[in-house]
Amino acid sequence: MPTVITSHRCSICRSTLRADLEREARQGASIRRLTIWAADHGTHLSRAAISRHLREHFRAQEAIAEAYEKQALLEDVIEQGVNDIQRLDQAIADNAALATRVRNEVLMRLTDSQAIPMSLASLLKGAYEEMRMAILAKQKLLGDTPTDDLTQLLLEALNGDEERELDDHGDSV
Repeated sequence: MPTVITSHRCSICRSTLRADLEREARQGASIRRLTIWAADHGTHLSRAAISRHLREHFRAQEAIAEAYEKQALLEDVIEQGVNDIQRLDQAIADNAALATRVRNEVLMRLTDSQAIPMSLASLLKGAYEEMRMAILAKQKLLGDTPTDDLTQLLLEALNGDEERELDDHGDSV
């Protein structure tokens, strides 16, 4: 916690707005902007008083270090979020490729009137479920609030393309 330097002669040190004014200064407000800000909050503070207070009583170096640490933490959180989204994108792509290969195999077997092993059906279902879960997780990380119905519509649209390629007898059109 930064050491607070105070002076009984400093109008800002005695002000109830000190903490808020210093917070505004940490966020980059200019002295002119701080003067306006104080007036907006019912207190007249001169530019000279603000400048003197920031120079003599405000621990700018500590505020800068604190802001730097927060910035570094924020950058780490952002980097982790981007990495998570990239992993989800890869999972979606991998499962889409797997689903396409399995779906093509199922369609080929249907065309040849062959039985479809339960393992293929389970694999296809699993690939779609993994895609759905990855899409939902990505949307959550991006701050979207999708409903399950929206994701389901997307998956049905992906499945529907394959279904439209076959006629009623299972033959390609």
